[in-house]
Amino acid sequence: MAYEFTFTPRFQKHFKGLTVQEKKQLKNKLELLAENPSHPSLRTKRIQVRAVDYWLEHLGMAEYRNKRLDTLSKGNQQKIQLITALVHDPQIVILDEPFSGLDPVNAMLLKDVVKEEIAKGKIVLFSSHQMNYIEEFCDHIAILNNGEIVLQGNLNEIKRSHARDSLVVRSDKNAAIKKDFADYCAENDREELIIRLRTPEEKQTVMRQLVENYDEWRRRHEFWDE
Repeated sequence: MAYEFTFTPRFQKHFKGLTVQEKKQLKNKLELLAENPSHPSLRTKRIQVRAVDYWLEHLGMAEYRNKRLDTLSKGNQQKIQLITALVHDPQIVILDEPFSGLDPVNAMLLKDVVKEEIAKGKIVLFSSHQMNYIEEFCDHIAILNNGEIVLQGNLNEIKRSHARDSLVVRSDKNAAIKKDFADYCAENDREELIIRLRTPEEKQTVMRQLVENYDEWRRRHEFWDE
């Protein structure tokens, strides 16, 4: 099946400004498309339209198809921006603070989308200050401070080398503290005490004990906290 093209007055106005060679090239392209409705350029357009429909439906945005972007809530604006990033099926997806400002329902929806893209073999890069999302999705991380990378590498290796089962204590009462925590306390070459925690839940208890026993200023002024 072939298609017939009709040129609107607006199109004809622009058509008049073309050179003879440009008009000939355009005429040949239009005739090619008219004779070949399955031409890749038309097929790509149809695929993109279907992709837009899919993501609008998938992210619960179908009802806002004809709405202006500036009339939508911040969360819905973020979803539209995400759709524009995904609709072309890119192999690399870059997201900047994607979970910022989202309510729990939309955050869960976005998490599912990120997981889907990772499962497809896509490379997902995103910046975030919310470490729970970083740990859930990332294999490799880079931590920035004032624009400089201060730590980078495999997430699991970094977690092992910066374990959460210890406290680093700087104090002028190292001898007394080591005596109290003799079984699981050591001093490094920077004269810091490393207190090994038996369970993650023990952290608050140990911190409270350190403050109560060794922070004299805090103890003298503790009544101000009540």
